[in-house]
Amino acid sequence: MKKIFLLLILLFFSYAASVGIAENAMYAYVGNKSAVLASLKYPPYKTIVLVNGEYKETVKERVAGLAEYGITIKELSPALASSTKDSLIIICSAAMPREFLTNNETFSNNRVVYFGKMNLVLDNDGMKEENWSENFTKPIVVLDGVDTLLGKDEQYFLFGVYEVEGMKEGTGTIYVSAKEAKNGRLLIGKEITDGYFKPLPVYIDGKNEIYLWESTELSFSVPRADGALFFSLEKDGKKMYEKKLGFVTSPKAFVERLSFNESGVYVAKVYDRLNLLGAVLLNVKGVDVEYVGKKDVNQIFNITVNSEPVKSGFAYVSVGGGVERRLPVVDGILVVPAKLKKGDNIFRIKYLNFEKEINIQSEVSSVWDVYITYGIPGLLLIVAAFTYGRIAKKPTYRIITHEAAEELLGRKRVTAEDIKEVFGYVERRFGWRNVPLTVRDVSWGIKETIAEGMDVSEGNVEEILKKLEKKGVVEGYAGYYQLKGAGDIKTNVLKRMIRDMLVEKGIEFKEEGDVFKTEEWRIGPPRAKIGKNEIIVVFDEKEKREFMRSLGDLEPKIRLKMGNGVVRVVSFDELREIL
Repeated sequence: MKKIFLLLILLFFSYAASVGIAENAMYAYVGNKSAVLASLKYPPYKTIVLVNGEYKETVKERVAGLAEYGITIKELSPALASSTKDSLIIICSAAMPREFLTNNETFSNNRVVYFGKMNLVLDNDGMKEENWSENFTKPIVVLDGVDTLLGKDEQYFLFGVYEVEGMKEGTGTIYVSAKEAKNGRLLIGKEITDGYFKPLPVYIDGKNEIYLWESTELSFSVPRADGALFFSLEKDGKKMYEKKLGFVTSPKAFVERLSFNESGVYVAKVYDRLNLLGAVLLNVKGVDVEYVGKKDVNQIFNITVNSEPVKSGFAYVSVGGGVERRLPVVDGILVVPAKLKKGDNIFRIKYLNFEKEINIQSEVSSVWDVYITYGIPGLLLIVAAFTYGRIAKKPTYRIITHEAAEELLGRKRVTAEDIKEVFGYVERRFGWRNVPLTVRDVSWGIKETIAEGMDVSEGNVEEILKKLEKKGVVEGYAGYYQLKGAGDIKTNVLKRMIRDMLVEKGIEFKEEGDVFKTEEWRIGPPRAKIGKNEIIVVFDEKEKREFMRSLGDLEPKIRLKMGNGVVRVVSFDELREIL
């Protein structure tokens, strides 16, 4: 029986996932299980303390489901709660208990959430008006009210309240940024594993993100080792390579040159018989190209790096040994304008140092293959490559601006309704909704629809838009135009500018209403509800001052959040520097 019991323990530990630390990331290998990994600024806790107050029962009902994750929920008086340790403390009263203001260790030993008033203190004899927040500098989570707290989902209490630096959901080896955070939480189903880390003593220097055809050189210095010193590489939780470096009794430098046969995530480790001394996560990127299908005369390909779509870039494409053309790749999509001839069609596609030939067979005959040079409307924010020009030189459309304009060649007519249709067409092709367009965007839309592929003079298009603006059909701001009634033009333009900047800088984001959510921040124009890790963006310093004045009674609370670094109010130019 003892042997069986021991075997079960060993089996449990062999399948239990854990959080690892490297100097540039936190990581975990979870096999084929779906998991969430987060690196956190503050240490996460498995105990929640509800401080007695008028909202306790309401809050208790809200967080009760966390018990399924192994979270212990306690109810304590302010005096007992202020002396507790290693807990997430939620103050369930409209005023700050005096005990929390007099105990300096409460906020450093716990994570404290408060949604009451910033000018009320709770004493033994009741509430008193006192502006306790004016010079308050201790770490605290301040929410706008109990409704805000009750609106938080389970992930907020499991991750968000501890200030997420990076979060990733996936299978296999998942990893997240750990520039400053040294606390990790791994969630597999409803099983929580936490990691608390100290900085590793040995720094491993070298390029940690390479492509499969590249090599990297890692260098590190070890002052001394307890017993023999080792260097190893791990992938998907398995040791792929180990090298004994010998005994180190005085400072010694090492260099390891590495090349790889497989793409994926590797962890390079330096350790002795007792301790992990240094670690760095290596992302070895592999490229692949797949044929997706065709649409009209366009052949669609998908280009990925480590199975993720390429955000933006360029590929070089030739067909049947013909002229090689440079074409854009956006969100993994490569569009090659080429009609297929009957039989084999060999597409040679090069992306970076990766090259692949794909044979597309067709039963349809075509007189010629068409290659078209390209253009990108906007600031790289497109979902496909769009075509300009043709093999032969083309006449240029010059659209004259009046109610029913005439085109110089072919006598095509353009009306206000036509331009409205162009706005709708561009939005559908870009996957947008109520997003202001530039003159170039609209020009491209006219070319693709009304002008049947011929170039359009942007100057004339701008004249049309200005005439339509005077008639109330469109409205413009800062060089952008939208249809009248599509929402506040200033807010929409600011969103477009923020979106374009994020794409330009290659920052991944998810759009949630008026906010763009990145790994670290929620970025967007001024809004009613301001939580944590928020960047409020305005056009200039004047609007920044106007926004702060518009907050009214909320201004002290927002300034407290700004002081704690969880809220930033910036101009658009300042946002560029931050990102």
